[in-house]
Amino acid sequence: MIPYPACGWSIAGDRLTVTATVPPGSTAVLEIPASDPGSIRDEHGAPTAGATLRLTSGRFTFTART
Repeated sequence: MIPYPACGWSIAGDRLTVTATVPPGSTAVLEIPASDPGSIRDEHGAPTAGATLRLTSGRFTFTART
């Protein structure tokens, strides 16, 4: 069980990677600072619905152009 929320990020070249962990029974709002919000992708490569993401419990990875 994940007892607390966590978030991390890294930049490699022009690519930003953001990871987020949301504990069970919780929700979170994640803002991804991308120069092009259309470049944001989830861990499966699917585009997101913008730079402001509402997350339910779980672990998430997003990438975007910086």
